[in-house]
Amino acid sequence: MAYLLETLMKILNNILLIPLFYIQRPWLTHRGLRFLKRFDETHEAEDLDNAISQIRRLVSLCPNGSTRATSLDLLSTAIRKRFDQGGNVELIEEEISMHREALKLRPIGNPDRLISLNNLSETIRVRFEMLGQPGDLEESIDYGRQGLALEPSDPDQRAKSLSSLGVALCMHFEHNGEMDDLESGIKYFHQALDLRPVGHPKRRGVLNDLATSMRTRFRETSDMNDLMKAVEFGRDALDACPADDQQRPLIIGNLASALLTRFTQNGSLEDLEESIDLNRQALASQPPGHPDRPLTLGNLPIAILLRFGETGRMEDLEDCIQLFRESLLLFPEGHPDRAMALSNISSAILARFQQAGRIEDSDEGINILRETLHTLPNDHPYRAESLMNLAAAMLQRFELAPTVEALDEVVALDKEALEVLPPTHTYRATVLHSYAEALGRRFKLSKDLGDLARAVSLHEEALELWPPGHPEHCTSLKDLAMIILQRFEQSGDEGDLKKALELITNAEEELPADHPKHTDIRVALATVLLRMHSIDTSDNHDSDYLSKAFNFFEHAVNHSSASVKARFTAALEWISKAREYRHTSIIQAYTVSLTLLTRFLVATPSVELQHKFLRSTSTIPKTLASDAAAAAIDAEQLDVAIEFLEQGRSMLWSEMRNFRPPLEQLREVNPTFADELQKLTTQLEHQATSVEAPSMINESPIPVEVRQKNHRILSERLDDLLSQIRKLEGFANFLSTVPFHTLRAAAAEGPIIVINVSQYRCDAIVVYYSCDPGLVHLPDIDLSTLAESASHCSDPKSTKLSILSLILLLRPFH
Repeated sequence: MAYLLETLMKILNNILLIPLFYIQRPWLTHRGLRFLKRFDETHEAEDLDNAISQIRRLVSLCPNGSTRATSLDLLSTAIRKRFDQGGNVELIEEEISMHREALKLRPIGNPDRLISLNNLSETIRVRFEMLGQPGDLEESIDYGRQGLALEPSDPDQRAKSLSSLGVALCMHFEHNGEMDDLESGIKYFHQALDLRPVGHPKRRGVLNDLATSMRTRFRETSDMNDLMKAVEFGRDALDACPADDQQRPLIIGNLASALLTRFTQNGSLEDLEESIDLNRQALASQPPGHPDRPLTLGNLPIAILLRFGETGRMEDLEDCIQLFRESLLLFPEGHPDRAMALSNISSAILARFQQAGRIEDSDEGINILRETLHTLPNDHPYRAESLMNLAAAMLQRFELAPTVEALDEVVALDKEALEVLPPTHTYRATVLHSYAEALGRRFKLSKDLGDLARAVSLHEEALELWPPGHPEHCTSLKDLAMIILQRFEQSGDEGDLKKALELITNAEEELPADHPKHTDIRVALATVLLRMHSIDTSDNHDSDYLSKAFNFFEHAVNHSSASVKARFTAALEWISKAREYRHTSIIQAYTVSLTLLTRFLVATPSVELQHKFLRSTSTIPKTLASDAAAAAIDAEQLDVAIEFLEQGRSMLWSEMRNFRPPLEQLREVNPTFADELQKLTTQLEHQATSVEAPSMINESPIPVEVRQKNHRILSERLDDLLSQIRKLEGFANFLSTVPFHTLRAAAAEGPIIVINVSQYRCDAIVVYYSCDPGLVHLPDIDLSTLAESASHCSDPKSTKLSILSLILLLRPFH
């Protein structure tokens, strides 16, 4: 018994000699790790607070040595989790301090020194991302290189060294542009990937870094292989990422960006659609308050805007505006990124104004742009672009309400933008061009020759900054030619007219054959040629300048790569000049104009917008069909006149309750064909418009040659679809002129009288079933007479009868 008591006393004495630390350390470590694990599962802040509290006690009980270094590593892990929840730079500063202390406790030769070097390199890099101090990035790279030089036997730590150094070098490239840094970073990522086999939990991070760096190298080299690899690595990273991983939204966002970049190169809508879907997935996993939500809220609407530019779907525009509004809430007044958020939402709202013509959208867009400008100091790098955007919006608004005051503001904005921009800035030529266009328009209102002279000078300066080969070079040539033509009209200097012809001819010759801008340039060329014809006194001028001019009108209108709206506008100009010069091509011009009008209406997204377009007298003459018929009557082509009048019934959609547009008739028979037709026509129209008249919202990033290839593919699909539609019963003449021999069948039970009232002449055409139509000229009837007759009748049927009675009294026929 005495021996047993003595043994117990010895054991008790030994226990009392053990420091309290050795008893508490396992317990504190266990509790800290348990709280960290529970936080990873629950994301409850209380669990993280408890973990940090327990580990701080652990560190306080470790005076020095490797045990303290290990405890500091554990505490830094917990601190980083708090930072990831939306912490500030003070937490990173505390991490850096702990890692510096741990590194001192692990001198050269310590097997764990690499852990501290890796931790310190990565944490200092995070501080660089927050504060942008160049010294931090250099220090991060230095620690990374030290760690890599240790050549540890542990493949996991070496892979971490390689990845961390690779990220730092890629960041260094972004700031100094040294390709060696980027190439080294990519090399280290590949080496790290070799050490992270399939199934390794950190393989997805290396794959994501590789995807990002390959996309960066593509941006510099334009090597499509790099972009394809970026997408491939991005997909692999996403496949390796668990659904509940915190890094998954970031990996999804990077893959979405790679796909969006590839879309800008190949024009593949599949890539664009997938990019949008991935961004939506990322946003769904980033609730309000998530640190990466602002980034996704910026990327998603931009991708949707690009899709709008391709397809013209109004729902995309509405979705985009809603997302931009939500994004704006994340950037309160005083935030450095608020100006960009304001600019984004104004662009989308102004795009909706372009589509729907709602004045309130124009007002809101301009007001937001004014607010954007107000938030930027005079020396802000974005101020010049903000001035440009506001000037462009004001010039757009001027087209609706032409006033000298509006142009005065545009001129002032562009002038200030020029003062802010350095001589070599990318946007300088764009501002010069806008400034010149505003002065040219103001000259037409004010007749101030100073504006005209300054406009010519600015156009010449812009042309110098857009050399041959630049996408805007040919447009600049054309606009300079037209402003010089205006100067000729004032001075009569034939040198100006010859110069204008030289410039516009160069523009026509330099454009690739399939370029959409040929329509606009050929109309300008025809205009200059007609002016040359008017002053030419040589014997052969009738067969030279005049014939060339109308040939260019014809080629402009029939240029299938251009938008239907541009071609229709060109057709109206062709009609106007053909009447002015009494040219025989007027029937052809009317024929094409009515066909193009029908095609354009099919591409217009809603019946409401179709009616709005038709009611716009500034866009389309109200009497287009009746004037076409009058021209055909003048040419003694009564059958063509009837065809024109039948085709022109679309002009009355907004006033005829029971008339159904062709697309709606098709939808009743075959909804699939109708939807596909509207989709293809709208897509073709928007793609052409984005090249013809790019704006801050619809300018396409896709190379012109890729877009032209896609246009040909879509056109072939459209032709094939129309061929299938015309095989349906009752649709043989869908979107084309119904031939007279088909129309005359309506007169099988007796002659039909068709009355045509035009500003040029009034006639009644008698359509017979078995013989040529007859004509009764009505010289004493005009539009005012019929309007007065109609005003006395409230019943539309009575109106028609009274007009017909009036005609019969004037000249009966059998």
